[in-house]
Amino acid sequence: MIFFVLAAFSVLLAVVRLQTQRVGDPGVIKNALIRTGASYFGFWLLGTGVFGPAGPLRIGLPPNVHMNLLWVLEGLLALVLWTSIVELALYRFRRRDLIWIVPFATLSILFGISPEVDHLTAGLVALPALARVRWRREVSTSTLSISALFGFLFILLYFFSFEFQGHPGPEGGAVLELVNYSMWVRSLALVYFIVALPRLAWGIDIEIPSIKWRLFVSHLLAGLVPVVLVFVFWGLSTYLSVNADRAQVAALHLKEEYYQLGAHLDAGMENAEFAMTRLRSWAQVREGVHPGTRVYVQDPERAVQLDLFRTPTGDAPSGSEAPGLTQADPTGSDPSPPDPTGIGDGLAEDAARTLEEEILKSTSPLPPEWQRLSGAETREEGGVAFLSSEFSEGVLVLGGEAFIAARREQETPRGTLIATVLVPVREVLGGEFERRLEARAILDAQSEVQSSGLVVNLRSDAPKTTNRPRASGAAVVTVDEWSNGEWVTKRSALWTSVGFFQAVRGLTRNLSENPFNFIPLLFLAMVAFLFVLVEVLTLGMVISMGRAVTRALTALHQGTARLREGNLRYRIPIEGRDDLWEVADSFNRMAVNLEEARDTEIEKERLEGELALAHQIQNRLLPAEAPSVPRTELAGLSLPAREVGGDYYDFVPMPSGRIGLIVADVSGKGVPAALLMSSFRASLLSQDLGDGPAEILGRLNSFLHKSVEPGRFVTAFFGILDPDTGSFLYSNAGHNPPYLIGADSKVTTLREGGLVLGLFGESHYEQAEVKLQAGDTLSLFTDGVTEAQNPDEELWGEDRFLEVMLEHVKSPCRRIVSEVLRELRRFAGDEAQSDDITILLARWRGVPVETEKQKVGATGKGQPQADPGAGPSSSDPAHAAEAEPEPVAVTPDSSGTES
Repeated sequence: MIFFVLAAFSVLLAVVRLQTQRVGDPGVIKNALIRTGASYFGFWLLGTGVFGPAGPLRIGLPPNVHMNLLWVLEGLLALVLWTSIVELALYRFRRRDLIWIVPFATLSILFGISPEVDHLTAGLVALPALARVRWRREVSTSTLSISALFGFLFILLYFFSFEFQGHPGPEGGAVLELVNYSMWVRSLALVYFIVALPRLAWGIDIEIPSIKWRLFVSHLLAGLVPVVLVFVFWGLSTYLSVNADRAQVAALHLKEEYYQLGAHLDAGMENAEFAMTRLRSWAQVREGVHPGTRVYVQDPERAVQLDLFRTPTGDAPSGSEAPGLTQADPTGSDPSPPDPTGIGDGLAEDAARTLEEEILKSTSPLPPEWQRLSGAETREEGGVAFLSSEFSEGVLVLGGEAFIAARREQETPRGTLIATVLVPVREVLGGEFERRLEARAILDAQSEVQSSGLVVNLRSDAPKTTNRPRASGAAVVTVDEWSNGEWVTKRSALWTSVGFFQAVRGLTRNLSENPFNFIPLLFLAMVAFLFVLVEVLTLGMVISMGRAVTRALTALHQGTARLREGNLRYRIPIEGRDDLWEVADSFNRMAVNLEEARDTEIEKERLEGELALAHQIQNRLLPAEAPSVPRTELAGLSLPAREVGGDYYDFVPMPSGRIGLIVADVSGKGVPAALLMSSFRASLLSQDLGDGPAEILGRLNSFLHKSVEPGRFVTAFFGILDPDTGSFLYSNAGHNPPYLIGADSKVTTLREGGLVLGLFGESHYEQAEVKLQAGDTLSLFTDGVTEAQNPDEELWGEDRFLEVMLEHVKSPCRRIVSEVLRELRRFAGDEAQSDDITILLARWRGVPVETEKQKVGATGKGQPQADPGAGPSSSDPAHAAEAEPEPVAVTPDSSGTES
């Protein structure tokens, strides 16, 4: 029932997917191929026991739980595999195809449900329903090549996979149906791979235009394929030979066991007086070692009693006439006369005995003079009484079951004592021996092997449900079978199955000893022939591709040799259109401009080195960090548009604890501007800094006018901040007017000054003084900030700059610098920086509260005294300023980002 439900659900799921899939989309086909390959490979891994208790991962689950869990996983993978195969097989199907699909698919399902039909047979029945491969025309040749390669691999995996070492028991009927469903789907996958592989092979394209992949395929075919074939050849030979060897070992083990059985029987019957007692005791011990052991004995005293108490008419006497036979036999056997029907009445004694023996042979019950000392009754066990006196040890077949047997006779004063021991072959070959052999061994007692030279005929009357291993080795065992009232000697097959990874050595038995060895030898010869054929084809392809590559490489080698000689006029003759000849054509074009490109590269490297050095020098001219100034927070940033720039900013220490703030912008960009900026800085630091900003700028103007070429100038803003009083004295030499932004967001522009520096020899500069309140911020910048452009050539402008400043007026100066830079870059987008960017911020925190109190106390005037017991007011900007962090500077690193 579970098989049918899963099969119906698989069909329904596949139909739903077919209705929803996009026909003509290669992605749908690729996904189906990937699911097919992944599920089949996972199915194979589970089936080989890789995840089993004996596998590499050593999963320590209980055997029953482990087996059931893996079978459930196999069922889920089979569901995915079946759905994917249906998607591929029914891709672009037409309604008339249902004439073939429906009946053959239904018949395959019915065969798969039947336990008497092999799964591969059930899969072959579905061949007409799986014969379509219409999707191959809608995928690339590379997809076809990969699919063909994996399809061939999966076919090999099917025939070289390994089964679980265990089977679901009778109580696991549901699991057994799940296993049957999984095996059926696996067979369907094999059939589809076999159908699709020839059609996929025709789509493989080995004309690879890319030289890289051509060399890759060439090396793969020349190196990897032969190695793989060698390993496959070695693996198959080892696997088959080890199976055959293990079969011989199992056959020898049977011989050793029945020889030992005879030796034990000799020891038990050595003393005739105690033979029966010792045989009973030994039989009980033997029953514990090999369950199913049976011991049969013909006691001469019992035979004499049966003859003495037989009536003249041949009937058995009544209980009063035969007191010795009225008691129950301790073995439980029935001492009834051999002819209870009276068939031998009126015949002579010898004739009656002969008739009785014939009746016993045809019905095969145990004769009355025989006793069974141990074991249960078995079919046709009466044949034990008719074993030839020449039989001592061997293999017997009674009722279709094989036993190893030993027979011994012992003379006693009352007659001949005969004992026969039977041990089931399945017990001898199973258990401990199977573990030591590391293989399954099964004697097919119903088979018969007839060999003549190299021809082996195998006839077997065993039903299809016989538990015979797949892909096994075999050995020949001589057996005696009780058939139609007589013993017949024949040779049967003993099959063994060894795991592939347990096979470690080759064939060691010759054909005369084991004719079945011819089968693996013939198979190996076929594989060797295929190996040689594939190797020849591989070498042919490799040589052909190698010649094409060699011609192009030779031409390139000649061209490079002429180039080394200085002949730049040499041109390589082009003979093809693949990647190598494209390289040769590029070589021809390269030779024309090679010398010019080389000189250009040298000059470029020289300039880059000089610019890198200039960049490092200029970074050292800018302040590495803002100085620590009482009651003042400082921050600055300068980003050149090129490797070096013409912007300059600095924090200049002044007498009496004051700090000078300067921002300058040299006309132009690049190296000339950087050199002029260096001269400006050197001139500034050489000035008498005790004077006011106007005097200092006047002297700088005279110096620059004499030093620089006409038309070059510098804009600058220089101010001096007194951190004790908040007084700021400044002068502006044609620079962008800085902003004084109050704590209340009031904006003041600082414009007082004069013309730019360097244009005129005599220029007069004015200076002005402003009084900073606690929390006021000075914002000094260059035109690279406000004149930054976006891709639409729109300027960022002073309004956007002021908007950012006012939005973050309460933030630390360093964060304000970062926010300005972030908003500017967001506005510019992908547009390259067109001018140097420089920002300098200074915030005065105000006079401490203690200083104000001291001033009020010294004059005795002013505001009323604050309550000594009261804490500082939270609205006092001086107190708020004291809680702010120490002043910091933002300077660019070598990559142009702030640090």
